[in-house]
Amino acid sequence: MTCLPCMASPEVVGDRAITKKITVEAAAASVPVVLFLGSGESGKSTFFRQLRLLHGGGYTPQEREQFQQPIRQMIIHDIHALIVALDRPEVVAALQGGPPVLPSSTMEAMQTISDYARAGCPNCDLTTEMAGLIAMVWTDSSIQQVYELKRLFHLGEHAAYFFGKVHEIAKAGWMPDDQDLVTFRVRTTGVCDQKIVLWDNVFRIVDVGGQRSERRKWIMQFSGVTAILFVVATSEYDQTCLEDNVTNRLDESLGVFVDVCRNEAVKNSGMIVFFNKTDLFLKKLPVVPFGNFIKDYTGDGSPKSVSLYIVDLFTRKASDAFKEISANKRIYPHWTTAIDRGNVKKVFDSLRDIILRLLLSSENLL
Repeated sequence: MTCLPCMASPEVVGDRAITKKITVEAAAASVPVVLFLGSGESGKSTFFRQLRLLHGGGYTPQEREQFQQPIRQMIIHDIHALIVALDRPEVVAALQGGPPVLPSSTMEAMQTISDYARAGCPNCDLTTEMAGLIAMVWTDSSIQQVYELKRLFHLGEHAAYFFGKVHEIAKAGWMPDDQDLVTFRVRTTGVCDQKIVLWDNVFRIVDVGGQRSERRKWIMQFSGVTAILFVVATSEYDQTCLEDNVTNRLDESLGVFVDVCRNEAVKNSGMIVFFNKTDLFLKKLPVVPFGNFIKDYTGDGSPKSVSLYIVDLFTRKASDAFKEISANKRIYPHWTTAIDRGNVKKVFDSLRDIILRLLLSSENLL
């Protein structure tokens, strides 16, 4: 396997080398390529890890060990982001009852954590003492209220999961389990590829970073792709992009999707759309009205109405884009929850005929 998940500032030359390697290997082995695309934090890397766990041999103890330090770093970074958010005017304004009054012990814990985080997390060490401080801060009811406003300061849903098991993670000898690996969030800044076996066929799945700065790499991956799995974070309709803190994330995802659909290089590639984070989407809709953030929507705000609107929107935009390049094809939409392995397995089982048909078509057997 070739996997470069943490190239902080990859150079174009390096990207081309990676692309060339993938292309050469795929051509030599006649391995069909399935490419994951989507805007930042859509969940495509979670799908990538789930498929590796389900169909790619999983992760060795040595590979799991490589996740230990990044996960511990992430916990410290995330709790610090939560602490800093207490001073953000938009967060304070949104809190019921105004600025929270915290116990002195919690304030002291927050100060210690902040000092440690600002010092660069010396040795990146999550000690049992630090874990205790993080747990104290996290369990404070006022902090929980701030967490519910996380859309205002770009903190992901994964944070609660790891805060809840911080004592376990701080123990010597702790090893990330499967759920830790798929819940872990890190910005993909390189290219990851992995061979998997689906329905007695070998496929190569490729994951490319979704942040704006990473999208220049996408075009280099398009050639010879059997299918594109485009992932949309449906639950983020009320959030803005990390890059500019202005653009609505669903609008951003739609714009990126249209750009992919109208690209001549993928004219003959299948287009499967995963409307992801369904669990969070359904949980959020009753308390965060969809119409407050998507102005063109005029429905009743129910899950059925909103989901039909989203699928129809992407379907129409794709159809228009396909016409621009004279592509006679359609999209295959599926609602998904990448964090749920059972759901991922069920979705891919349902995609069997579609993907195999695309494979035969790419080999000119249909």
